[in-house]
Amino acid sequence: MHETDYHVTGVVLAGGQSRRFGRDKALASFEQTTLIGHAVALLRAASPDILVVTCPEHDYLGLDARIIHDIYPNCGPLGGIYTACRYAKTAFLLVLSCDMPLLSPRAIFHLLHSHRKQESICIYQQKQQLQPFPGIYATTLQARMKDAVKRGQLSMHEFIREVTDVRTVTPTGIEAELTNVNTEHQLMSLQRRNRHSQKDNDHEKETSYSSSTP
Repeated sequence: MHETDYHVTGVVLAGGQSRRFGRDKALASFEQTTLIGHAVALLRAASPDILVVTCPEHDYLGLDARIIHDIYPNCGPLGGIYTACRYAKTAFLLVLSCDMPLLSPRAIFHLLHSHRKQESICIYQQKQQLQPFPGIYATTLQARMKDAVKRGQLSMHEFIREVTDVRTVTPTGIEAELTNVNTEHQLMSLQRRNRHSQKDNDHEKETSYSSSTP
């Protein structure tokens, strides 16, 4: 069930060409779902309206979301967010990339709870490094985004640094959840580590139960 009081449009950016991955990484599997399916499910808990921004070659049929195409193709995340601003019916977007398989609802809701309506951007900052995603972006930024895209200045970090009303949040306890994958090897490695971690947790629970049983 979504929390309608957040008044955000959920956005998944899936317009990348996945050159380093070797295939469309949005459709790569991680545990019981695809990477893009995981992102949509996370957003579904926070918003009734979800947009998947992609290129015409990628129509992700079957997703519980509206599929829209980049107005300015091949212009990276900044172009994708601008496109979402044009379609959104809310003042803010909650934006995810489709390559963060460990991201959990707690990271999403912590960001939502930290955001203030007078702020144009709210993102995590980890070890002095800005983390554009997940991020909350005001749709009022669309004119500035369009101008940056037209000038070919596509860096998210540079764009964020030029915005004065930005809130940065420390990702205490969720640092690993902000990991993104760019290659299939990274995804496989992350999946192995995740499964080992789950086995260790299950073993700890069993040991704790056994020791507490009379």
